[in-house]
Amino acid sequence: MLEFIVRFFVWLLQKLPLKAVQGLGHFVGGLAFIFAKKGRRTALSNLQLAFGDELSQKNRERIARNSFRNLITTAFEICWAKNLPEDINPVVSPLNKEACIEAYKRGKGVLLIVPHMGNWEVCARWLTQNLPSVNAVVRKQSEPWMEHMLQSFRHDTGLKVIYNRDSLRQVLSVLRHGELVIMMIDQHMRKGSVQVDFFGQPAMTSAAAALLAVKTGCEVLVGACYRGPNGGWGCEFTDPIETTLSGDRDSDYIVNTQRYVSLIEDMVRQHPEDWMWMHRRWRAGKQREASHTRR
Repeated sequence: MLEFIVRFFVWLLQKLPLKAVQGLGHFVGGLAFIFAKKGRRTALSNLQLAFGDELSQKNRERIARNSFRNLITTAFEICWAKNLPEDINPVVSPLNKEACIEAYKRGKGVLLIVPHMGNWEVCARWLTQNLPSVNAVVRKQSEPWMEHMLQSFRHDTGLKVIYNRDSLRQVLSVLRHGELVIMMIDQHMRKGSVQVDFFGQPAMTSAAAALLAVKTGCEVLVGACYRGPNGGWGCEFTDPIETTLSGDRDSDYIVNTQRYVSLIEDMVRQHPEDWMWMHRRWRAGKQREASHTRR
């Protein structure tokens, strides 16, 4: 029954114009903020930890509410995405795109680290249109019909999927063949993680990206997606990030991961309403006082 309802809703979304899809996402996201009490509490708590007294209660609530709106709108846009124009360039506005394109051309493989911001799935379409081979490390859905649906959406974008469970060998292979791999490391991770600072708080973070950079010597960039004006989408790429190779692997994993996470933090600071604040990011034990003065 649930599958039928979801598939009918997806079919309905695909019949609507994009503005209507985004308006519906904005409305439903606002309702989710009201009724998803646990997620709302988590988002507001995270904002307090991250910004301390920099933000008033009113601003924390505004950012949290818009974070819910972005997440729901993103889900609706993914369902609608088959209607995207064949040429995505007019509707996605990337900053510093040359850095990503030139890194790919050097043929050493590119590891693109992105946070859960904006519509990361739609912006991936820009990558597949402008680069020869783009892969994404993703989590497999527990429901087969849901996984099949997501696979269909991603297939339409030209994105090749690598499932995160036991993915290391496959990711190493595609990087060594000079391809690009998208990886997300902005969520809490226990297994294979290191502790770094994110918004001044200890955050357990996957060390997989640093391990791959150390092992392959690939190019590493951080990118982020965000909502542009008039219903469009924006994204931004950093310049290639130097990989520290001291000979001490454990230390290198921490140093390099911290570098990536600090860049993610900078991007979240620029577009806080587009990040997924309802995720329990900080679970590394007792957090530091949130009322500290932020830089």
